[in-house]
Amino acid sequence: MKVPLPLPFDRELRVRTSGSYHLQLPSTQSNSSTLLPLLIFLHGMGQAANLFDDVSPPKMRHEGNDFPCIIASPLCEDIRWNIDLIPALVEELSENHVIDPQRIYLTGISIGGMATWQAAIRFPSIFAAIIPICGAGDSWNAFRISHVPCWAFHGKQDEIVPVAETEKMISELSECGGTPRCTIYDDGSHDIWDRAYQNHELWDWLFSQTKQNAAASDDHSS
Repeated sequence: MKVPLPLPFDRELRVRTSGSYHLQLPSTQSNSSTLLPLLIFLHGMGQAANLFDDVSPPKMRHEGNDFPCIIASPLCEDIRWNIDLIPALVEELSENHVIDPQRIYLTGISIGGMATWQAAIRFPSIFAAIIPICGAGDSWNAFRISHVPCWAFHGKQDEIVPVAETEKMISELSECGGTPRCTIYDDGSHDIWDRAYQNHELWDWLFSQTKQNAAASDDHSS
């Protein structure tokens, strides 16, 4: 009996997604045509209703820290993030604000940290840098984001998401030629994001990243 030949097919699939988000603009902008970086923040489980209670980029901006970027904080009412929401939100914001496409950043905590890994892996061409905090990723797909600058944070005593999850991602990224940064707090449990986000070096590092730099680094490593 002959092995059946593969049959081709070609279909267009359209996915429609919707949601809500908090938008925070910098208080100072040189002019309306100045390109601004975009930072997307993904909160943890159950934090949609109290987004401004824990230390995070939206709370820090609300309390007077004037990050030189637009901050968009989508809301997740479920136990996991819909990853398709993120590129849709980037498109929505890009149509309504003067956003620098070379400086789009993504960060998240807990399930938001997991979504940060997942979104970067699924849409690796969007982001100039990512900051996943106490999240788990698909380490077997890490090669897809070896070119994306990354600084990951985790608590060694985390009983919700084991620190080994971040360590696996960092190890795989390094083996794929990436140069990820990682901070492990030896005495930290799950909620170490306040310490991470109050690290001034982190923000200096983040806002120095562009997709051109990432591409150049990737070319050099190959």
